[in-house]
Order: sequence, then structure tokens, then C-alpha cells
Amino acid sequence: MIESVQDSEPLKLNLSVKLEALLFVSSKPLSEEDLSSFFAEREDISDAEIQGALEGLIQKYEKEEYAFHIQKIGVGYQFLSKNEHYPMLTKFFSQQTRKRLSASCMETLAIIAYRQPITRAEIETIRGVGTAYALHRLGEKDLIEIKGTRKSSSALLYGTTDQFLDHFGIPHLKDLPSPS
Repeated sequence: MIESVQDSEPLKLNLSVKLEALLFVSSKPLSEEDLSSFFAEREDISDAEIQGALEGLIQKYEKEEYAFHIQKIGVGYQFLSKNEHYPMLTKFFSQQTRKRLSASCMETLAIIAYRQPITRAEIETIRGVGTAYALHRLGEKDLIEIKGTRKSSSALLYGTTDQFLDHFGIPHLKDLPSPS
């Protein structure tokens, strides 16, 4: 009898971890039916075991130490942040939205990244439009910087910064995707 209890514990823990992973990656609420059909196709797990593991996870994430919980939405369950974090998260996401770059800034940044060091006149020749605003915005966001001046004309040379690499998750400039 003890052996069967010990054998069932890893299954329940394993089931809880699997449920947790599914709920974490799902972009929509998962119903008990979704979960049952998923596990019925892959493992011999009963609806009661799924419900028990789900209830255990719900209780686990209700504790104060977690910033999120599992909430029933309609007929499904989903990970959501707790309500008390709403003001902070709203502020965070509004700041992230402001960090997005316009199409003109992205075009200018791509030209600089692939052709650096490059002058404003060279960028404008490639784009066919003025770049003063884009250069200003990219400088404000610390994505580009002045790397020096062209010896023949004293025109400023622009290049990308380490912040550019961080922003786009690129380890080194040599790791930029090859232009098509």
C-alpha cells in the first residue's frame, strides 16, 4: 500500500507541473475539457486527478508571495496578475508602448546599423527624405551615438550603441541578420 502511495505522488506532482506549464504558456483560458482531452490523448490521467491538481495550483498561487494567480475566466483557467499589481503594470506597459519606434526611426536605425559609421547626408540619400527627427529620437533613446567626424567634410558619423544591441537582443553587430 505504501508503494502505491509513493508511486502516485510523483504522478500528481508531475501532473501539477504539467498543468502549470500549460496554463503558463496558453494565451487563452484552458477549460477542464481542454485539459482532460489533452491528457487523455497522452497519459492515463482521470478528470478527478486533473481537477485535484488544478485546485492545488489555485490554492498555491493564492498565497501572498506570488504576484499572479490562476483565475477561472468563463469556462477556462488562466494565469493572471493579481489585482493589487494593476496600477504598477499599467504604468509599465504604458512606458513600454512609448518605447516603440516609428517606421521612419526603424528605417533610419537599420541604415545606421548596417552602414555605420555613416553621415546624416548618406542616410538621407538612401532614405530619400530628411532624417533630423529620426536621428534626434534615436539619440534620445540611446540607440545611436556620434562616433566621430568624417575627415574630409567634418560631417558627424553615426553608429549604434550597446543599448541598441540590448534593445534588440543582439550579442554583437556581426550577429545582425544579413540584409536580403
